[in-house]
Amino acid sequence: MFKLTYNPSMNKGNFQKWMELNTDLAEKSVKSYVGVISKIDTYFENQNLNQPPLEEINSSEQLEKLKLEYFSVTENIELDKRGNRMYSAAFNNFISYKTSQGSKQIGNEGIIYIISNPAMPGLVKIGKTINLENRMRQHSSSSAIPLPFRCVYAKKVKNYSQVERKLHKGLNSHRENPNREFFRISEEEVINFLELIDGEDVTPREDHFEDKEDEIAFEKATRVGQRFNFEMVGIPIGSTLSFLRDEDVVCTVISNTRVEFESDSHSLSSAALIAKNRMGFNWRTIAGPLNWKFEGEVLDDRRARLESSD
Repeated sequence: MFKLTYNPSMNKGNFQKWMELNTDLAEKSVKSYVGVISKIDTYFENQNLNQPPLEEINSSEQLEKLKLEYFSVTENIELDKRGNRMYSAAFNNFISYKTSQGSKQIGNEGIIYIISNPAMPGLVKIGKTINLENRMRQHSSSSAIPLPFRCVYAKKVKNYSQVERKLHKGLNSHRENPNREFFRISEEEVINFLELIDGEDVTPREDHFEDKEDEIAFEKATRVGQRFNFEMVGIPIGSTLSFLRDEDVVCTVISNTRVEFESDSHSLSSAALIAKNRMGFNWRTIAGPLNWKFEGEVLDDRRARLESSD
Protein backbone atom coordinates (compact mmCIF):
# COMPACT_ATOMS: atom_id res chain seq x y z
CA MET A 1 0.00 0.00 0.00
CA PHE A 2 1.22 3.49 -0.84
CA LYS A 3 2.11 5.40 2.30
CA LEU A 4 2.34 9.17 2.59
CA THR A 5 5.49 10.24 4.35
CA TYR A 6 4.67 11.91 7.64
CA ASN A 7 6.68 15.01 8.39
CA PRO A 8 7.28 15.20 12.16
CA SER A 9 8.80 18.63 11.78
CA MET A 10 5.50 20.22 10.65
CA ASN A 11 5.75 23.94 10.20
CA LYS A 12 5.13 24.75 13.84
CA GLY A 13 6.87 28.09 13.41
CA ASN A 14 4.24 29.38 10.99
CA PHE A 15 1.33 28.44 13.28
CA GLN A 16 3.14 29.91 16.27
CA LYS A 17 3.84 33.16 14.41
CA TRP A 18 0.22 33.37 13.33
CA MET A 19 -1.02 33.06 16.92
CA GLU A 20 1.48 35.63 18.14
CA LEU A 21 0.32 38.07 15.47
CA ASN A 22 -3.42 37.43 15.48
CA THR A 23 -4.42 36.51 19.01
CA ASP A 24 -3.98 37.82 22.55
CA LEU A 25 -2.80 34.46 23.82
CA ALA A 26 -0.02 34.48 26.38
CA GLU A 27 3.36 33.12 25.25
CA LYS A 28 2.88 30.03 27.41
CA SER A 29 -0.49 29.28 25.80
CA VAL A 30 0.91 29.75 22.29
CA LYS A 31 3.64 27.19 22.94
CA SER A 32 1.14 24.81 24.55
CA TYR A 33 -1.17 25.00 21.52
CA VAL A 34 1.72 24.23 19.17
CA GLY A 35 2.53 21.17 21.27
CA VAL A 36 -1.12 20.08 21.31
CA ILE A 37 -1.43 20.28 17.51
CA SER A 38 1.73 18.20 17.20
CA LYS A 39 0.14 15.53 19.44
CA ILE A 40 -3.11 15.62 17.45
CA ASP A 41 -1.08 15.27 14.26
CA THR A 42 0.63 12.20 15.69
CA TYR A 43 -2.74 10.74 16.66
CA PHE A 44 -4.03 10.97 13.08
CA GLU A 45 -0.77 9.60 11.73
CA ASN A 46 -1.20 6.51 13.91
CA GLN A 47 -4.86 6.12 12.97
CA ASN A 48 -4.58 6.51 9.22
CA LEU A 49 -1.44 5.98 7.17
CA ASN A 50 -2.95 7.94 4.28
CA GLN A 51 -3.70 10.99 6.40
CA PRO A 52 -1.47 13.96 5.45
CA PRO A 53 -0.06 16.18 8.23
CA LEU A 54 -2.47 18.87 9.39
CA GLU A 55 -0.17 21.58 8.07
CA GLU A 56 -0.70 20.27 4.53
CA ILE A 57 -4.49 20.60 4.78
CA ASN A 58 -5.90 23.97 3.74
CA SER A 59 -9.58 23.04 3.60
CA SER A 60 -11.43 24.32 6.66
CA GLU A 61 -14.21 21.84 5.90
CA GLN A 62 -11.77 18.92 6.01
CA LEU A 63 -10.20 20.22 9.21
CA GLU A 64 -13.63 20.59 10.84
CA LYS A 65 -14.39 16.97 9.95
CA LEU A 66 -11.10 15.88 11.47
CA LYS A 67 -11.90 17.83 14.63
CA LEU A 68 -15.27 16.06 14.91
CA GLU A 69 -13.56 12.72 14.34
CA TYR A 70 -10.91 13.45 16.96
CA PHE A 71 -13.40 14.51 19.63
CA SER A 72 -15.73 11.59 18.90
CA VAL A 73 -13.22 9.43 20.78
CA THR A 74 -13.96 9.22 24.52
CA GLU A 75 -10.27 9.19 25.42
CA ASN A 76 -9.71 12.45 23.53
CA ILE A 77 -12.76 14.08 25.09
CA GLU A 78 -11.44 13.22 28.56
CA LEU A 79 -8.00 14.48 27.62
CA ASP A 80 -9.54 17.81 26.58
CA LYS A 81 -11.50 18.07 29.84
CA ARG A 82 -8.43 17.37 31.95
CA GLY A 83 -6.56 20.04 30.00
CA ASN A 84 -9.26 22.71 30.59
CA ARG A 85 -10.39 22.49 26.93
CA MET A 86 -6.88 23.24 25.71
CA TYR A 87 -7.09 20.63 22.92
CA SER A 88 -10.32 21.99 21.46
CA ALA A 89 -9.04 25.57 21.77
CA ALA A 90 -5.80 24.65 20.00
CA PHE A 91 -7.70 22.88 17.21
CA ASN A 92 -10.02 25.88 16.75
CA ASN A 93 -7.04 28.23 16.54
CA PHE A 94 -5.35 25.94 14.05
CA ILE A 95 -8.44 25.94 11.82
CA SER A 96 -8.61 29.74 11.98
CA TYR A 97 -4.91 29.87 11.10
CA LYS A 98 -5.26 27.61 8.06
CA THR A 99 -8.44 29.38 6.93
CA SER A 100 -6.74 32.78 6.87
CA GLN A 101 -3.16 31.81 6.10
CA GLY A 102 -3.34 28.64 4.01
CA SER A 103 0.15 27.47 3.07
CA LYS A 104 1.64 30.97 2.84
CA GLN A 105 4.74 31.44 4.91
CA ILE A 106 4.84 34.29 7.41
CA GLY A 107 8.00 36.31 6.81
CA ASN A 108 10.22 38.23 9.20
CA GLU A 109 8.90 41.69 8.31
CA GLY A 110 6.00 42.89 10.41
CA ILE A 111 4.55 45.81 12.33
CA ILE A 112 5.20 46.80 15.92
CA TYR A 113 2.31 48.88 17.23
CA ILE A 114 1.49 50.95 20.30
CA ILE A 115 -2.16 51.35 21.19
CA SER A 116 -3.97 53.12 24.01
CA ASN A 117 -7.51 53.21 25.30
CA PRO A 118 -9.24 56.05 27.20
CA ALA A 119 -10.80 53.41 29.46
CA MET A 120 -7.27 52.44 30.59
CA PRO A 121 -5.49 55.72 31.41
CA GLY A 122 -1.75 55.41 31.81
CA LEU A 123 -1.54 52.05 30.03
CA VAL A 124 -0.29 51.23 26.55
CA LYS A 125 -0.28 47.91 24.75
CA ILE A 126 2.75 46.97 22.67
CA GLY A 127 2.16 44.24 20.12
CA LYS A 128 3.07 42.95 16.68
CA THR A 129 1.12 42.07 13.57
CA ILE A 130 1.33 41.75 9.79
CA ASN A 131 -2.11 43.28 9.26
CA LEU A 132 -2.59 46.35 11.45
CA GLU A 133 -6.13 47.11 10.28
CA ASN A 134 -7.38 43.63 11.14
CA ARG A 135 -5.53 43.58 14.44
CA MET A 136 -7.03 46.92 15.49
CA ARG A 137 -10.47 45.62 14.60
CA GLN A 138 -9.89 42.53 16.75
CA HIS A 139 -8.75 44.59 19.74
CA SER A 140 -11.59 47.10 19.55
CA SER A 141 -14.38 44.60 18.88
CA SER A 142 -13.81 42.65 22.09
CA SER A 143 -16.88 42.83 24.34
CA ALA A 144 -14.53 42.79 27.34
CA ILE A 145 -13.23 46.25 26.38
CA PRO A 146 -15.70 49.13 26.91
CA LEU A 147 -14.10 51.47 24.37
CA PRO A 148 -12.20 51.16 21.07
CA PHE A 149 -8.40 51.41 20.97
CA ARG A 150 -6.40 54.09 19.18
CA CYS A 151 -3.11 53.28 17.47
CA VAL A 152 -0.75 56.04 18.57
CA TYR A 153 2.27 54.69 16.71
CA ALA A 154 3.11 51.81 14.37
CA LYS A 155 6.29 50.90 12.56
CA LYS A 156 7.05 48.26 9.94
CA VAL A 157 10.36 46.63 10.83
CA LYS A 158 12.47 43.62 9.97
CA ASN A 159 12.79 40.82 12.53
CA TYR A 160 9.67 42.14 14.23
CA SER A 161 9.46 39.28 16.75
CA GLN A 162 12.95 40.04 17.99
CA VAL A 163 12.19 43.76 18.14
CA GLU A 164 9.04 43.14 20.18
CA ARG A 165 10.85 40.77 22.57
CA LYS A 166 13.56 43.35 23.20
CA LEU A 167 10.97 46.08 23.78
CA HIS A 168 9.06 43.91 26.23
CA LYS A 169 12.26 42.93 28.04
CA GLY A 170 13.52 46.52 28.23
CA LEU A 171 10.19 47.72 29.61
CA ASN A 172 9.60 44.75 31.90
CA SER A 173 9.58 46.91 35.06
CA HIS A 174 6.59 48.79 33.61
CA ARG A 175 4.62 45.65 32.76
CA GLU A 176 1.26 45.32 34.52
CA ASN A 177 1.00 41.55 34.11
CA PRO A 178 3.79 39.20 32.94
CA ASN A 179 1.27 37.34 30.74
CA ARG A 180 -0.13 40.47 29.05
CA GLU A 181 1.30 43.11 26.71
CA PHE A 182 0.15 46.13 28.75
CA PHE A 183 2.67 48.57 30.19
CA ARG A 184 2.20 51.48 32.59
CA ILE A 185 4.33 54.00 30.77
CA SER A 186 3.78 57.14 28.73
CA GLU A 187 3.18 56.76 25.01
CA GLU A 188 6.09 59.09 24.33
CA GLU A 189 8.67 56.88 26.06
CA VAL A 190 7.75 53.84 24.00
CA ILE A 191 7.59 55.86 20.78
CA ASN A 192 11.08 57.18 21.49
CA PHE A 193 12.38 53.60 21.70
CA LEU A 194 10.74 52.62 18.42
CA GLU A 195 12.02 55.70 16.61
CA LEU A 196 15.56 54.45 17.21
CA ILE A 197 14.84 51.35 15.12
CA ASP A 198 15.06 51.36 11.33
CA GLY A 199 11.74 50.96 9.61
CA GLU A 200 8.73 52.66 8.07
CA ASP A 201 6.20 54.69 10.06
CA VAL A 202 2.77 53.18 9.24
CA THR A 203 0.72 54.83 11.99
CA PRO A 204 -2.94 55.12 10.87
CA ARG A 205 -3.93 58.73 10.24
CA GLU A 206 -7.59 58.16 11.11
CA ASP A 207 -9.52 56.44 13.89
CA HIS A 208 -11.84 53.65 12.77
CA PHE A 209 -14.95 52.76 14.76
CA GLU A 210 -17.41 49.91 14.30
CA ASP A 211 -20.38 52.23 14.66
CA LYS A 212 -21.45 55.72 15.68
CA GLU A 213 -22.01 54.65 19.28
CA ASP A 214 -18.38 53.57 19.58
CA GLU A 215 -17.23 56.88 18.13
CA ILE A 216 -19.36 58.94 20.52
CA ALA A 217 -18.24 56.91 23.55
CA PHE A 218 -14.57 57.21 22.56
CA GLU A 219 -14.77 60.98 22.06
CA LYS A 220 -16.62 61.46 25.34
CA ALA A 221 -14.02 59.44 27.28
CA THR A 222 -11.16 61.26 25.58
CA ARG A 223 -12.59 64.64 26.59
CA VAL A 224 -12.62 63.51 30.24
CA GLY A 225 -8.85 63.13 30.00
CA GLN A 226 -8.49 66.68 28.72
CA ARG A 227 -9.23 68.47 31.99
CA PHE A 228 -6.10 70.06 33.36
CA ASN A 229 -5.28 72.79 35.88
CA PHE A 230 -1.84 74.38 35.52
CA GLU A 231 -1.81 75.88 39.01
CA MET A 232 -2.38 72.51 40.63
CA VAL A 233 0.76 71.10 38.99
CA GLY A 234 2.97 74.12 39.65
CA ILE A 235 3.13 75.51 36.11
CA PRO A 236 2.96 79.33 36.27
CA ILE A 237 1.23 81.58 33.77
CA GLY A 238 3.66 82.59 31.04
CA SER A 239 5.30 79.15 30.89
CA THR A 240 6.12 77.65 27.49
CA LEU A 241 4.92 74.17 26.60
CA SER A 242 6.31 72.10 23.73
CA PHE A 243 4.36 69.67 21.58
CA LEU A 244 5.24 66.04 22.13
CA ARG A 245 5.85 65.09 18.51
CA ASP A 246 7.57 68.31 17.44
CA GLU A 247 9.34 70.44 20.03
CA ASP A 248 9.45 73.39 17.64
CA VAL A 249 5.67 73.65 18.07
CA VAL A 250 4.97 75.55 21.29
CA CYS A 251 2.20 77.26 23.20
CA THR A 252 2.10 79.60 26.19
CA VAL A 253 0.10 79.21 29.41
CA ILE A 254 -2.25 82.23 29.79
CA SER A 255 -4.55 81.03 32.61
CA ASN A 256 -5.09 78.01 34.83
CA THR A 257 -6.85 76.16 32.01
CA ARG A 258 -5.98 77.94 28.74
CA VAL A 259 -2.97 78.39 26.48
CA GLU A 260 -2.13 80.74 23.67
CA PHE A 261 -1.38 78.92 20.44
CA GLU A 262 -0.67 80.79 17.23
CA SER A 263 -2.07 84.03 18.74
CA ASP A 264 -5.41 82.44 19.74
CA SER A 265 -6.73 81.19 23.07
CA HIS A 266 -7.16 77.40 23.22
CA SER A 267 -7.60 74.54 25.61
CA LEU A 268 -4.64 72.19 25.75
CA SER A 269 -6.57 69.68 23.70
CA SER A 270 -7.75 71.99 20.93
CA ALA A 271 -4.20 73.28 20.46
CA ALA A 272 -2.86 69.69 20.40
CA LEU A 273 -5.53 68.63 17.90
CA ILE A 274 -4.57 71.42 15.49
CA ALA A 275 -0.90 70.44 15.74
CA LYS A 276 -1.66 66.73 15.33
CA ASN A 277 -3.91 67.22 12.32
CA ARG A 278 -1.22 69.30 10.61
CA MET A 279 1.00 66.23 10.85
CA GLY A 280 -1.44 64.41 8.57
CA PHE A 281 -3.72 62.83 11.17
CA ASN A 282 -7.47 63.14 10.87
CA TRP A 283 -8.40 62.72 14.54
CA ARG A 284 -11.44 64.46 16.00
CA THR A 285 -10.39 64.36 19.65
CA ILE A 286 -7.14 64.21 21.55
CA ALA A 287 -6.15 64.41 25.22
CA GLY A 288 -4.07 67.57 25.57
CA PRO A 289 -2.20 66.57 28.77
CA LEU A 290 -0.77 63.56 26.92
CA ASN A 291 0.60 65.69 24.08
CA TRP A 292 2.31 68.70 25.67
CA LYS A 293 5.47 68.84 27.77
CA PHE A 294 6.75 71.28 30.38
CA GLU A 295 10.49 71.25 31.10
CA GLY A 296 10.80 67.93 29.27
CA GLU A 297 8.03 66.17 31.22
CA VAL A 298 4.70 65.14 29.70
CA LEU A 299 1.95 67.05 31.51
CA ASP A 300 -0.05 63.93 32.34
CA ASP A 301 3.07 62.31 33.81
CA ARG A 302 3.72 65.45 35.87
CA ARG A 303 0.18 65.38 37.23
CA ALA A 304 0.44 61.69 38.12
CA ARG A 305 3.83 62.20 39.79
CA LEU A 306 2.63 65.08 41.94
CA GLU A 307 -0.59 63.32 42.88
CA SER A 308 1.30 60.20 43.97
CA SER A 309 3.61 62.28 46.18
CA ASP A 310 0.71 63.90 48.08
